[in-house]
Amino acid sequence: MQTLTPEQIDALYIFTQKKGVRYYEVQMELVDHLASAIESEWENNPETSFDQALALVYSRFGIFGFDEIEGKQAYALYKLQLKCWARTFLSFFNVPLAMFTVLVFLLIRETINLVGFKAFYLPHSGVLMVAGFIYMVFLYRKRKQKQQKELLLLNFGQAFSLAFNLSWYIPFFILRHLYFPGSWVPALVYTALTVLMLSFIRTCEAVQKQAEKLYPAAFV
Repeated sequence: MQTLTPEQIDALYIFTQKKGVRYYEVQMELVDHLASAIESEWENNPETSFDQALALVYSRFGIFGFDEIEGKQAYALYKLQLKCWARTFLSFFNVPLAMFTVLVFLLIRETINLVGFKAFYLPHSGVLMVAGFIYMVFLYRKRKQKQQKELLLLNFGQAFSLAFNLSWYIPFFILRHLYFPGSWVPALVYTALTVLMLSFIRTCEAVQKQAEKLYPAAFV
């Protein structure tokens, strides 16, 4: 049975890119599908050229081309990536982190008791927002240096990071207008945001390593 050469496989990747398929994971799925269909076509019509077989196989996708299958595969990948991010994120919430969280809570509560909430929220909120922004810029530049192909897995992380950055604005715009008779409520909120930020950073690093392991061809 006639099979595709490495050069023809590369040509299929280029073909999917020209057809507007952005993400490397989806390109892999489509290339595998195209390769199987072309080899099946050759089995029935061995005299057909590669270009003819590709045109014939692609015509079977209809007027919308790869749009439908890309949408389905992208949605399936999104669900898988959501589970991956959630599983990795939750894995950091173990006994050592619980002990660390208690220490952070006590430190923040005592600081609020010492200096007052009004004097505490501004610098702490500012640190969280600036740290989040700096880390996003650092992460983006680091990926640009290494990543050669766009991955849905890592793009999902960028949306995830945006949601976290928005959550860091909650204390700055909401809590400062509220009155709390004690310090435990704002201390609990700031502790949660601090621990979530640290866990998110560790999740980004873990998922980055996972992406490099799963899709080495997408990186330098």
